[in-house]
Parts: sequence; structure tokens; C-alpha cells
Amino acid sequence: MNYKNETLRNALAAEYVLGTLRGGARRRYQQLMMESQLITETTWMWEQYLNGLGQNVQPVEPPALVWQAIERQLGLAYDSADSNVVAMPAAKSSRPVVWQAIAGLATAAAIILAVVLMPATPPVKAPVTDIAVVTDAEAKPLWLIEISTSTLAVRTTANLTA
Repeated sequence: MNYKNETLRNALAAEYVLGTLRGGARRRYQQLMMESQLITETTWMWEQYLNGLGQNVQPVEPPALVWQAIERQLGLAYDSADSNVVAMPAAKSSRPVVWQAIAGLATAAAIILAVVLMPATPPVKAPVTDIAVVTDAEAKPLWLIEISTSTLAVRTTANLTA
């Protein structure tokens, strides 16, 4: 989409601010806001505009009939006779305990197998950054010095005599 189009930017920003932009579109728009200053400014403008509209509206308490109609539509309405009915607790079964034990043992077995079967990786040796060779008067090497970012290794050669 061409997000430089002002009409598209305004429509997306308004939907985002109103909360009607959902799912993947909302996540993409949030990513766009992090990447584009223009998208962020457009969203901020719509937040200011819509929040300004809400400040002038006085809250109104709906009548009780409205709430009753909503409860009926949602299937939440009940008769007064239903209010005297008390539900009996379900009998406890030992089966959930058995399944929990089996799940626990399976998890423990999976962790043990993962630890045992996971190949051990050898430690990575730091790359040598500098090498120095100390020689004698005849230019025969005596010591080899290797310097890396974390180690200093000094090795003697066969030419070193005490």
C-alpha cells in the first residue's frame, strides 16, 4: 500500500485510534508507526481530535429496561425461581490426578532425554589476533607468543636450551 496517500493514512490512523483496526493489520500499523514519523504524526493528530470529542460528552446512565434487554439477548436473564436452585459440587475423580502424574513423568523424561542426547559442543577457541616469535642470535625461534582478545599463550620451541 502507498502510505504516502493522505486519505489512506487518515483512514488507518482513525481506525487504529478508535480500536477498530484488528489483528495483523493492527500489528502492521504499529510497526509502521515505529518506522515512519509521518504515520506517527497522523496517529497523534487523530488521537487529539477524537479525545477532544470525548471530553465534551456527558455520561448518561441507560434505563434498567436497556440492561434487561441486553441480558436477554446474551442469555443472561434468569427467573426468580432459578435463584433458589443451588448447584451440587461435582464428585471428585481420581482420573485428573493420574493424568497429571503421567504428564509430569513425561515432562521429566523429555527433559532428561534432551540433556543426555544433546551433543556437547566444544568450547570455541578465541581467534588469535597477534603472534610474536622470540628468536636467538642465530634467528632460531625460541618462544611462540599468541595473543587473542581473552588469552595470552606462550609456547617454547625445541630450540630452547636451558
